[in-house]
Amino acid sequence: MLETAKNTGASQLHIDQLSAQQAEKFGKERLELAEKYSPARAIARQAEESNQLWESCINVS
Repeated sequence: MLETAKNTGASQLHIDQLSAQQAEKFGKERLELAEKYSPARAIARQAEESNQLWESCINVS
């Protein structure tokens, strides 16, 4: 996709945005695969998200 954008004359900003979107997509896919084969990793991520939510609730009060 990036090569196509470069070859069609897309702006550098557009290419950077596409690159960031691809990196985010692949990051999510890697996380999903890691959690699929390591349930402990999924539990750890969920615990971290819960802690962040709890801290944000405390900080609002």
